[in-house]
Amino acid sequence: MEFRAVPRQTGGWFGAALDVDQFVTALNHLEVQRNEQRHQARNLLATIRAIFRRVLATSDGLDAVQSRFEDRLDAIARLQLVLSGGEAASPTLADLMAAEGAAIEGVAAGRLSYDGPAISLPRRTYEIVAMALHELLTNALKHGALGQPGGSVRVFWVHAKRTLVVNWREYCPQGLAEPAPSRRGYGRELIERALPYDLGADIFYEFDKSGLSCRMTIPIGADDD
Repeated sequence: MEFRAVPRQTGGWFGAALDVDQFVTALNHLEVQRNEQRHQARNLLATIRAIFRRVLATSDGLDAVQSRFEDRLDAIARLQLVLSGGEAASPTLADLMAAEGAAIEGVAAGRLSYDGPAISLPRRTYEIVAMALHELLTNALKHGALGQPGGSVRVFWVHAKRTLVVNWREYCPQGLAEPAPSRRGYGRELIERALPYDLGADIFYEFDKSGLSCRMTIPIGADDD
């Protein structure tokens, strides 16, 4: 409540009591939003800085740095668009895969499939998983199933017992075009190191005759039901 009063010339006071509960609640909500936006901006800048440093360290020349860094900036931009799509519902992994699929429609139309339950993830978890899936997709386009005729990728996820399991499976009808790389690139390092460190995830990452299989087992909140 807010109280206001002024003295009267004839004595006594004239005043009013106003209910400002909704106004104060709105101000507090606005402050929470501002703090959250600052936190998200710091996280985003830290992510971009880390990506640039890693790309710089693993690229052979400035042309490669530009190409690889711009590709990842595009992925971050798509992710931010998905995350800012509206407050009515939280974005799902299907929303993310739809955005990534649209980005490669010209080179791999109809060869990326995905399915799984619609679940809400904490923003940071969603961001890291999104970047991991983008790195897998980039690798599939350059070196894996989507880089050869007839190749395909299936992504599916399940949610049970406070655990999200994301499966990535490539199918290369002609087999791998080149041997599995012995050196960890940025994408594989992100998956095998950042996910376990930041999310406590358990990672399975293996090449076989058909292509790459990757399974990310990530602890999250209780089941929606």
